[in-house]
Amino acid sequence: MRRIGEGITDYGNYILHYKGETLGQYGVGFLIKKNLAHRIEEIKGISERITILNITLPLYKEEKWCEKWDISKINKFYEDLRFSMQNCNKNIIVMGDFNAQVGIRNNSGEEYTVGKYGQGKRSKNGSRLVTFALENKLKILNSFYKKKETKRWTWMSPNGIHKNEIDFIMSNNPKYIKDISIIHNLNFNSDHKMVRAKLTGTKIKTKRQFRTDNISIVCTGNTTQLMNNLQKVTNKEAMNQLPIQEQYAELINLLKTETKKVNTESKKVISDETYQLLKERQELLQRKEKKINRSKISELSKKINLNIRKDKKIKRQNTLKKHIEKTGGIKKAIKELNSKKDWMLKVKTMNNNYTNKRTEIMKVATEYYRNLYQTKNPKRIISKINTDCESIPRILKEETIRAINTQKKDKTPGADQVTNELLKSTAPVIAPILTDIFNKIIDTEVVPEDWTKSTIILLHKKGDKGDIGNYRPISLMSNVYKVFSKIILSRITSSLDENQPKEQAGFRSKYSTIDHIHVLRQILQKYNEYNKTYYLGFVDYNKAFDSLEHDYIWEALRIQGIQGKYIKILQSIYSKSTARVRLESTGEEFPIERGVRQGDPISPKLFSAALEIIFRNLQWDHEGLNKNGVKLNHLRFADDLILFSECPKQLEQMLQQLSDQSAKAGLTMNTAKTKIMTNTSQTYNITVNAQKIEYVEEYVYLGQLIAARNTMHKEIERRIANTWKRYWSLSEVMKNEDMPLKEKRRVYNMCILPCLTYGCQTWALTENLMNKINVCQNGIERSVIGVKRMDKIRLEEIKNITKFKEAKKTCKTLKWRWTGHMLREKNEK
Repeated sequence: MRRIGEGITDYGNYILHYKGETLGQYGVGFLIKKNLAHRIEEIKGISERITILNITLPLYKEEKWCEKWDISKINKFYEDLRFSMQNCNKNIIVMGDFNAQVGIRNNSGEEYTVGKYGQGKRSKNGSRLVTFALENKLKILNSFYKKKETKRWTWMSPNGIHKNEIDFIMSNNPKYIKDISIIHNLNFNSDHKMVRAKLTGTKIKTKRQFRTDNISIVCTGNTTQLMNNLQKVTNKEAMNQLPIQEQYAELINLLKTETKKVNTESKKVISDETYQLLKERQELLQRKEKKINRSKISELSKKINLNIRKDKKIKRQNTLKKHIEKTGGIKKAIKELNSKKDWMLKVKTMNNNYTNKRTEIMKVATEYYRNLYQTKNPKRIISKINTDCESIPRILKEETIRAINTQKKDKTPGADQVTNELLKSTAPVIAPILTDIFNKIIDTEVVPEDWTKSTIILLHKKGDKGDIGNYRPISLMSNVYKVFSKIILSRITSSLDENQPKEQAGFRSKYSTIDHIHVLRQILQKYNEYNKTYYLGFVDYNKAFDSLEHDYIWEALRIQGIQGKYIKILQSIYSKSTARVRLESTGEEFPIERGVRQGDPISPKLFSAALEIIFRNLQWDHEGLNKNGVKLNHLRFADDLILFSECPKQLEQMLQQLSDQSAKAGLTMNTAKTKIMTNTSQTYNITVNAQKIEYVEEYVYLGQLIAARNTMHKEIERRIANTWKRYWSLSEVMKNEDMPLKEKRRVYNMCILPCLTYGCQTWALTENLMNKINVCQNGIERSVIGVKRMDKIRLEEIKNITKFKEAKKTCKTLKWRWTGHMLREKNEK
């Protein structure tokens, strides 16, 4: 095992734990079958030569060390091993390559540790190993089982002359092990042979592929055949008579059954030529005259390794090309190619101690999100929504099909495992059934159980991977529910948007981040130009979307004129919502008592509606900056807020009032991340909830660097740095000599150029700043085709080869397009 760092990676059928510190020399790890994952209690690396696996029995795995090593290193190894064993349970297995020859047992009280079937002479390392085993009451099990001499050796010298037994398995409780054997027929060209211990009570298992219950329903076969099959087995009239839960379950069961019938096998990654080479090597390894074939095996192994790398490269390159042609990016390609998943190695507990135990890691994660989604207002006042006299239009089949077609592909499904790809391919058949289910839900306000369940997966953001707070929770929910949610959203969007002021630009059509960036830059420019003082408050909330109290949301919808029937349906879904955290296994279920549902299409609108009520209750008609006789006191883009004032004391009052009103909705202001910016040197201590707010000279707002003195060159330099960072993150495409230039051009135009020109509509570009942008693009184009400045190739020739979009021209086009947008806009922004 030669991997730097420590980690646990899930490769589908197997789980790999590794630990290494010295590049190319040492390392240790475990390879565990996936069907044993639920038995893993703890995996912990002690050093790059010792690691612990606690899986019913604590197993120790150590990596080889050399007879020529310094004695201090060998002593340190055994000290680490002794220390590791102190905190173990009673049943211990220590195994690995000790580079030690134990040899035949001496008649000096070694009967307990060394059996009578040892082989050869004892080396110095062998004596150390026997001493260690005696001190710790361990049996060297290889020596207790009678085997032929040809079936004892575990290592062979490169010339094939010397064969020794240097890999051992030891245990303090040998009654759980019934045999130790050497496996000689593995299709690997290695100087070591695998040592296998058979545990008592276990059976030899036949080769099988690990299966999981969480298998997404995807049609990989003929979709037309699938639709025909569904059409035959779907009895719409009979299904309509069933209750909602049974009707929904019947539909999901039909989709699973019929999809399985038409699905085909996935494509192979390794070519037929490589498979044939593997077969040839297997035959050579099984022959008795291995010395004669040793050179053939060595050459064949080199060829196999090259072919496997080549096959994987071709597969990867074809996948990248396919997705670049479809989307212009490689995000979906990377997702398709990534067959592994990293486990959380350790986590910090409430006592600020780290634990590697899998059950404790799951417990910490579950309790963290249980507390996060637990209401802070137990004495809730349930909003009374009157629906007696209301009637809403029936959902039409066309609405269902339209919502299905807007679903994005390559999204992980929820508890029912129905994918968007399957919904889209079967829409003509299942849309009428779904429409009927949706209308029943509107009539009865009862929803399928799968819709209320969500699975939380965690994505690391930045910082300590052992801190559970440094992970972003992603909720996986039913895609069928998302279709229903989109239908409801399309019906209430216009009412909600009418209630939003021009200060809110988030989650609204015809609005973008550029609107607010433009306003902010104009304010800074004018106030600096006329030498007027301003104070800006950049507000940050703690877990804003996860903290909103549900009752506040329903009241906000009622105030903004949303029909009670829609509110009652949403209440029905939210009141029964539960979630589980999924790591390598799934944790306990807990209720979701606050926060909007992550991943739900309607959630952004619910958040904006609640935030609007917070600001309506603030009564800020006379606060803020004077803009043509109208007060501008804040800007909102979702939960990114800026407060404006000319007076620091007034800004302090506004921040405190906002904090107080937000608390009523469940939102908590993060005073550590809330910042103040001003263009005067005289600062006033501003406190919120008795916490002092920090002043800053610059702040990144909506992806743009905002500076007190409006220094544009800093933002341009930041754009250039981010562009190069983005370029090198795409080096697999951009620096790949086998990738066609047209694909590189598409990736540059779609992924890299927007990074360079983002926000250019609001820039006051000088010739010097434009030159910096051009220099960045020229450098990228040279890098793509492998040309350096010293080659003295004219830029015209380079650009004729690359044919990338010009950053300068793109900036001008975007500026004119933005100007036209502002001139055509009838509503004031």
